[in-house]
Amino acid sequence: MGREACREHLRAGRDFAFNATNTMRQTRKRWIDLCADYHARIDLVYLEPPLSVILQQNERRLQRIPTQVIHRLVEKLEPPTWTEAHSLTLAGQEE
Repeated sequence: MGREACREHLRAGRDFAFNATNTMRQTRKRWIDLCADYHARIDLVYLEPPLSVILQQNERRLQRIPTQVIHRLVEKLEPPTWTEAHSLTLAGQEE
């Protein structure tokens, strides 16, 4: 969903889900700020499978991501906090 499609839903007051891999707070903030500008309720659902699962799934991909790239992304990871939204659901972190 592009930025304009997001705006259309917000202008119409429709509920919608936005699915994105926003691993860093700065990236998420752009989308959260857009929704906040429309006074939308912001519910974040954070899904983080264990690294071992991510690496196993990557091995099964036709076009694998280099392991060092995955590890770099993990090092930069900034999980969302309660201060970013009206609600935050954490899921998939068990190993």
